[in-house]
Formats: sequence, structure tokens, C-alpha cells
Amino acid sequence: LMRRIEREKLPANVGALLKSAAEKYGDQPALYFFDDDVTLSYRELETRTRKLASAFAKLGIKHGTHVGIMVYTSDVYPTTWLALARLGAVTVAINYNYTPRELNYMLSDGKAEYLVMSHELLPTLEGMENQPVPKDRVIMVGADVPGYPLRWETVMASGTENFTPAKEPVLDDLLNI
Repeated sequence: LMRRIEREKLPANVGALLKSAAEKYGDQPALYFFDDDVTLSYRELETRTRKLASAFAKLGIKHGTHVGIMVYTSDVYPTTWLALARLGAVTVAINYNYTPRELNYMLSDGKAEYLVMSHELLPTLEGMENQPVPKDRVIMVGADVPGYPLRWETVMASGTENFTPAKEPVLDDLLNI
């Protein structure tokens, strides 16, 4: 059995894996967030991530771009992670309990060019001495925040479902830091 499993061909990338799962499992639940009472089917997740990847590409996020994600546990994290994976962008995963100093280290060391962040965590970002990600590249989740022009929900709404990245990611591309 192990040898047969080892011979199985891997999908070309995470986007291809999600597309295949959506075709196979369609409206079956893929993710359930009981605190928010949100359920996403494989088809919905595939569509949402394609749409968000399209919107991210319009912002300039592309293959190899490092993007920090600092959000509370919700459907935003996996949707964002999968959208970035579709582009071949690199996720810099950031714990929402980090201090300003720890956040600064993660953004700087992770070479983050963009940051997706829950608006409630803004004090952590603004508590840093030097903000390594410009305000016009911080994508706020959940609310409009003065001085930060990008809102995740608005960015998502601007995307299109019919999207293919300029450069398809491959299995050896970096996905997470």
C-alpha cells in the first residue's frame, strides 16, 4: 500500500489540489468555523480563493511576494492563505498575540511587503517604532480604519472568479515562513 501511495502523482500546486477537491466534493463542507457559524464547501472555498487571488494580483501581489497574515481564527485565514498559494506568494504567519516588537521582527525578518490584519490588532502594529509595511499595503479585516485604505472585504469583492495567475506555482516554491 505504501509503495502505491508513493507512486501517486502530486497535484501541480495547492490551487490544483483545491480545484480537484472542489470537482470531487463540490458542496460538501470543507471548513466549518463554529464560533462564527460559517461553513464553506469545497466549491465555495475554491471560488473564494480564486477571486481573492485575482484581487491580490490587482494590488501587485504576485509569485514570490511575502505577505504577513495576522488575523483572529476565522475563514479569513485559510481563504487568504489559499489565495496567496494560488499566486505563488509566500505567507508569513503571525501570531495575533505578538507584541509590537515581535510583530516588527516577523515582518522584517520575513521580508513582508504586505500585511493582512484584523482591525482589532491595529494597536500592535501602531505600537512599533518603525512600521516595515507601508499603510497602503496593510489590508484590514473587519472594519474601515482611517489611514489604511485597504479593507479585506472590499479587496475580496473586487476580484474575479475567472482567474489564472501570471506564473503558476510549482511544488518547490516556498509557501510559508
